[in-house]
Amino acid sequence: MPMILDFSEQKFNVKFRLKTLPFIVIGLMLAVSCSITRNVPEGRYLLNKSTIELDSKGLNSGELETYLKQHPNKEILGFRFHLRIFNIASPYKFNRMNRWLKTIGEEPVLIDTNLISEGTRNVLLYLQSKGYYNAKVTDSISYYDRKSDVFYKVSPNVPYRIRNISYSVEDTIIQRLVKEDSVNCLISRRQLFDRDILQEERNRLEAYLRNNGYYNFNKDFVTFTADTSVGNNKVDVLLMIRNPLRMNEEGKRVPSTFLRYKVKRVFVYPNYDPMTFISKRQESLLDTVLIDGVQFVFPADPGIKLGVIYNANLIRPGILYSNDVLQRSQNNLNLLKLYKYVNISFTENKEKPEPKKFELFQNEESSSDSLLYGYLDCHIQLSQHTLQ
Repeated sequence: MPMILDFSEQKFNVKFRLKTLPFIVIGLMLAVSCSITRNVPEGRYLLNKSTIELDSKGLNSGELETYLKQHPNKEILGFRFHLRIFNIASPYKFNRMNRWLKTIGEEPVLIDTNLISEGTRNVLLYLQSKGYYNAKVTDSISYYDRKSDVFYKVSPNVPYRIRNISYSVEDTIIQRLVKEDSVNCLISRRQLFDRDILQEERNRLEAYLRNNGYYNFNKDFVTFTADTSVGNNKVDVLLMIRNPLRMNEEGKRVPSTFLRYKVKRVFVYPNYDPMTFISKRQESLLDTVLIDGVQFVFPADPGIKLGVIYNANLIRPGILYSNDVLQRSQNNLNLLKLYKYVNISFTENKEKPEPKKFELFQNEESSSDSLLYGYLDCHIQLSQHTLQ
């Protein structure tokens, strides 16, 4: 039996391409010939060019451009294809072709002097945040043929650099920890006085102390003061960590101390269902298995060997609270791919804080030190996948 080949679909596609090709060619010709200011309203100007003139080799003009509020229409190999495609579209027609042209195209960017000024301020603020406090940024605009060119002149001048860094930490135990970890400090002498780096150091200290038992510590306790009076574009930086405040019986805020937290109890719910754990009274009726101090609580067969969960979880009774250990435990439990949700939370245990076994000499201790251990209970809720 002879084989029959159907070329009708191929013929249709070829015919379609042949029919549409002239329109595409004509469209491209129109796009090239069409004036880029065709849709610029009377009295307005197209933002044709935006140029940054930078008097420094240590900075990148491309990085500064991200802080400008207005940019010209995008180009492809120096050709404003999208703007020209938009200009082909008729403002009075709403057919499919017109909508397509407007979707592919790009409206003309009309210069806005307020946005230009805002961009100039943004560049100046950015330079100052990087230590260039004597920087100058100006803009000028050239108008012609319903177009405009913007020129930004950036003179960073000599930046401020860090001469010295010192510490003022009220809690001597935290002071010792910070000193021991100073090798990892992000701030160093002769470095640019960069506020972003100061912020990164605040974040780093928060993470470091939270990994060393300070459950309630956050970066808001870390502040900096800068002394620029030393001259020669130098600055002395003082890093301060103040103790927290608490409300006394009279409702006044008074100085307090940090608690360093240990994990008291660990509860794991390998078959967690919020409807099952409505109250502590009901929870007490559930099965409980103890493995090296970790309590597994479940209403039925957990469906997995408890030892697998125990090994994946790194949180143990008696260890100092550590956010890093929490994250690693969460990742390990997720890698088991047995649970839809893995939720690890901590609650403060109401037991009276325990005095530390002092690691400092008695004459080094003060009333402002974190000399007490607080306690946390850890709850690990593991919700299994719903069977289909």
